[in-house]
Amino acid sequence: MPTFVSFLVCLSVALPSSAVPAAGALLVQRIPAPCLAYDQIGTPDTLAVAIYLPPSYTADSTRRYPTLYLLHGIEGTYKDWTESGYQGFRIQDSMDSLSAAHAVREMIVVMPTARARRFEGSFYVNSATQGDWDDCIAHDLVGFVDRSYRTLAVPAGRGIAGHSMGGFGALSIGMKHPDLFGTVYAMSPCCLGIAKDISPANTAWVRALAMRSWKDYERAVKNEDFYPPAFLSLLAAFVPDPTHPPFYAELPYRLVGGKMVSREPVYARYHSSFPLYSIDLYAENLKKLRGLVLDFGPQDQYEHIPPTVMAFSQELARRGISHVLEVYPGDHRNRIRERMNTVVLPYFSRLLASP
Repeated sequence: MPTFVSFLVCLSVALPSSAVPAAGALLVQRIPAPCLAYDQIGTPDTLAVAIYLPPSYTADSTRRYPTLYLLHGIEGTYKDWTESGYQGFRIQDSMDSLSAAHAVREMIVVMPTARARRFEGSFYVNSATQGDWDDCIAHDLVGFVDRSYRTLAVPAGRGIAGHSMGGFGALSIGMKHPDLFGTVYAMSPCCLGIAKDISPANTAWVRALAMRSWKDYERAVKNEDFYPPAFLSLLAAFVPDPTHPPFYAELPYRLVGGKMVSREPVYARYHSSFPLYSIDLYAENLKKLRGLVLDFGPQDQYEHIPPTVMAFSQELARRGISHVLEVYPGDHRNRIRERMNTVVLPYFSRLLASP
């Protein structure tokens, strides 16, 4: 597949309503997650996960199915995908209707809750503070699903997607584990690089670095002061420090004369954790993928997302790494249901291997 960039305007497509489609099953389970057992904040070593099984998945069949792993954003849970989190989107309704209309093939869809205790988001990476979330998804969860359900247990049969922090997670996990996931779709992925609202120019960094206790953190969450808790969650994921309570993270910046300046060598470690600056480490892995898509809406409220996704796409193209970039009219959340139904789910239906 050649490297190319496409700019796509998606039209809203109504799901078929002439007949009631056969219903798949939505199972909610809590599974063992040993990879989370050794963090600093007491995250339970179990994982809450919702699993959608298609209508034809029955006990008396031997048929196997491709599997899509679907990751939520910061502050979220699997319920974002199952309980009308995005414009009324529910994965079970969409998959039932789309498969009944032959718009997508039947798939198993796996939706974990990847939220460490106390912090707003895990970012799906291994961290001595928050737990080894990359290992949790790639090993604990995939292993459980493949043992428990009739999956196509090969990279060509597995895809991974997510939105925002989940888009970051899909890309991060996918580029580290092409031996597990053959297809990746990152929807409005956050935190690919340092720019705009997550750069030190954002004065919320001053408030984040001034926090001294979990009460400070919880007060910010209660007051809907989004960025300071999000920044501390990011630091706990990217630069964890088990010796530095209460948040067990190193600080890449310090305040000097009213300005945020870098603290070395912490900043170098922090900087290298962003995918935009570590592509070369994973270039050969990325070339192994059957499919890679990134998208964003230019009106995204998180201002770093459009330029860093564009920059990531440009760096992929420079290295000859096949991918698709889609830019659609919209903001961070207002087109998710439409795009899941008309773009994302059909994409995986096309690319994932058939039984």
